[in-house]
Amino acid sequence: MRLGICAAVALMLGSVAAAARSATPPVPRPNFEIYSVRVDGTGLRNLTNTPLDEDSPAVSPNGRQIAFVRTTAGNRDLWVMNADGSGQKQLTSSAAEDEAEPAWSPDGTSIAFATATRDVCPPRPCPKWSVRVVHPDGTGLREVAAGGRDARWSPNGRRLVLETDIDPYQEAESISVARLAGGVDKVVKTAGVVAHPVWSRDGRLAFLWDRGGGADLYVSRADGRARRRVAKNAEAPEWSPSGRQIAFVTLARLKIVRVRTRGVRSVARAEGFAWSRSGRRLALFREEPGRIAVVKPDGRAFRVVEKISGELDASWLGPWTWSRDGSTLLYAARVEQSPPPD
Repeated sequence: MRLGICAAVALMLGSVAAAARSATPPVPRPNFEIYSVRVDGTGLRNLTNTPLDEDSPAVSPNGRQIAFVRTTAGNRDLWVMNADGSGQKQLTSSAAEDEAEPAWSPDGTSIAFATATRDVCPPRPCPKWSVRVVHPDGTGLREVAAGGRDARWSPNGRRLVLETDIDPYQEAESISVARLAGGVDKVVKTAGVVAHPVWSRDGRLAFLWDRGGGADLYVSRADGRARRRVAKNAEAPEWSPSGRQIAFVTLARLKIVRVRTRGVRSVARAEGFAWSRSGRRLALFREEPGRIAVVKPDGRAFRVVEKISGELDASWLGPWTWSRDGSTLLYAARVEQSPPPD
């Protein structure tokens, strides 16, 4: 089995493919909006409230702004807004490229994001990828790494780790580290497919590696050396804020592995998740029908936060899904009028 691409990338590629062919107009559906809700289930708010699609919300480290992606006339562009939804500002604009995966630098002065051209190599899209950074006021836009995507900041904010060498099936064959000061180092280049590299607080890497028998979870030093497998059959790994554990999804179950001992425990059913910034709780996401819950890492104190009468977008989740004080969650969803089933 080869690694699947993340849902945000799949959404982008789907729009490229749709634009490349003529078809019967689809049945209208509600658009994706960005919402906030308190973890106690109160205070639900629609922050965007437009007829356009908005997704991939990411709260800034200081909690004052939200980066997100908005689709206008088929173009996916990067935007920011204040935490209450006011002050919406467009940061990128291109009719030939689409943006995805906004990630704030640790100090909140820059946003990294992936951009893809709309090239098509029949019968499939074959975009050219790039990772860029921009200041939240729209200045300082520049390319950091050509041919990369799924970028994550190092703890000191001086480097980005990313997927590189994207093959015709839109899967990555290497992992690289790009320095903001200039230069890109390939740190993992192996037979098979690699994906979803993420930093720990002390500068280690976790990533997925599929050599043909399923994606396994590995950790390594920042230079890609001293690799060791810590879990089998994993998706979407994320380090705990302490750096002692990694959460991941397998077969729609959230699991957590203790890196030192490689002991794995199952926590709850989930298709996506996000550690709180303190590491004391995780938000759990189910896409359709949409459900959001919170739980402690040991599986206790499970609580449903929101039931969504429609489709939840769980494609771009991380600490940026939580407010700075841990009281509020952000998500994107298209909400139907009828209530969700129990």
